[in-house]
Amino acid sequence: MSVQPVTSPTSQQSTSTTQTKAATTILGPDAFLKILIADLQNQNPLDPQKPEDFMAQLSQLTEVQQLTNISSSISALAQNSQQGGIAQWLSTVGKKVDVQDNALSAGDQVTMQPQGNYDQVILTLKDSNTGNLQQVTFKNGDPLKYTYQGAGNVTFGVSATYNGASVSVGIENSRVVKGIQTSDSGVQIVFGDGKIMPVTSITTITE
Repeated sequence: MSVQPVTSPTSQQSTSTTQTKAATTILGPDAFLKILIADLQNQNPLDPQKPEDFMAQLSQLTEVQQLTNISSSISALAQNSQQGGIAQWLSTVGKKVDVQDNALSAGDQVTMQPQGNYDQVILTLKDSNTGNLQQVTFKNGDPLKYTYQGAGNVTFGVSATYNGASVSVGIENSRVVKGIQTSDSGVQIVFGDGKIMPVTSITTITE
């Protein structure tokens, strides 16, 4: 048995009516004023518009204009707020900021903080292009800060040991800000390797 789909004429008519209603034109204050003037010019002198009706139309025009002004004010406020945000963060260009990141480019600095006693801390650098590894070892008593001065970009990892046992290490990555840009999500910082992060990822401006 074959069953064919059936379309209700009432359903089609309802859809057509809905589509017709959806085509609605929104009038701005200028168009509204032109219609009001044309209405006054073409009214019957023997049956002029009642004053209260005219005042009601003027009241509607005032409301439209007020809404337009409010919308314009909000747009201007949003634009000024964004520009103010950009100006605020432009001062960070050339400075170091602390972020949660494991990438380094020239001038970036890593500070290591072993969580307890340690014999040594090992900083392992991996070249982002070649994959080559380099290790920097810090003995107990050495300054636990490392400033990367390489030409390429690297990622890093840190480990520490005490009497052969692993020790947890806290890390602060202070990266040099190379630029500021904006996007739909807000103001962003740009680092030397081209990496982009939102300004909300900054925990501290170090220098």
